[in-house]
Amino acid sequence: MSSAQRDTYAELGAEFDAYSGQIQAALDESFGYELDDIRSMVLNGELQLWTHRDTAALTEVITYPRTRAINVFLVAGKIGDCLSLLPRIENFATVLGCSAITGIGRKGWEGHLKDLGFEVESSYMKELR
Repeated sequence: MSSAQRDTYAELGAEFDAYSGQIQAALDESFGYELDDIRSMVLNGELQLWTHRDTAALTEVITYPRTRAINVFLVAGKIGDCLSLLPRIENFATVLGCSAITGIGRKGWEGHLKDLGFEVESSYMKELR
């Protein structure tokens, strides 16, 4: 299900809470956000929540000066279940006028994404202290 398909704010909050363990596990491998930050961003519409089986994905629509893209912000769960969310996310993005789908992930995603037509590029990060 996507955030846009929920009937009520309470249903969206309940679904987020049901997947909060998976989301927290992904956040533990990341930086910059706490679970409460993500919950607030989903509930206020900044992020969209997508779920399937034991898997959750979060997306955000990014508007650039000349185009829009949907960015897969976070995924948590089994890779096959994560990939099964992709057609729904792509359809949602197309309806919103997005011209691309982007995301940053671990190297293990590379082969799966190339098979689905993604161009895999490099991303770099250095923590500053």
